[in-house]
Amino acid sequence: MGAFCPQCGKPVGPKDQFCSNCGAPLESAPAQGERTVPPGPDPQAGPQPGSQPGPQPWQAGPSGSQGQPFGQPFGQSGGGAAGPGPMGIVPGIDPDASLLDKIKADFTTQGRLNRKRFWIRSLIGGSVSLVADSLVASRSDALSVIGIVLYVALCIYNLFVEIRRCHDLDKSGWYLLWLLVPFVNIYVGIRIFFVSGTAGPNRFGDDPLQRDGLW
Repeated sequence: MGAFCPQCGKPVGPKDQFCSNCGAPLESAPAQGERTVPPGPDPQAGPQPGSQPGPQPWQAGPSGSQGQPFGQPFGQSGGGAAGPGPMGIVPGIDPDASLLDKIKADFTTQGRLNRKRFWIRSLIGGSVSLVADSLVASRSDALSVIGIVLYVALCIYNLFVEIRRCHDLDKSGWYLLWLLVPFVNIYVGIRIFFVSGTAGPNRFGDDPLQRDGLW
């Protein structure tokens, strides 16, 4: 059997200096009848560069954007009832915090709001609405402007509160758009005010009933 090119394995003549197929140099022609094959990777050389696979999604650390266990979206980690929970942020307030601090913490769309806490915020919002209406109806232009600003702020606050109440029902904030549909808005309003939320965590956060207190 003739010799073969060590590069492509094609037969070569004993006096050929270059392979007629791939052009590889044949400086030292192989012995007659000896077949040479391209050398493979040295098993003793260790892993080759680029052969190590990268970290798999399920192997990422807790601070990475991959590999987070189900129930911890957006890079949130587990925590107590007054902080980030395993299903999302449930705003927790220090019981000794002032009412103003508690109201400021409500300007968020994250987490859930159960019925009792929603009613308390609705009562406060209704009281503020009466004050705003009286200011707007006053004969003073300055007081009317203050009343309008107060009323706009109250509308924004109520929107955040209602969105979190929808989250407690395992509905997104877009659920509030049904309030614009006649007759359907009655059903949706009853659900928002009187139907209990999801028992246990849902996709929007921990069960707010797991936290003590009225706020």
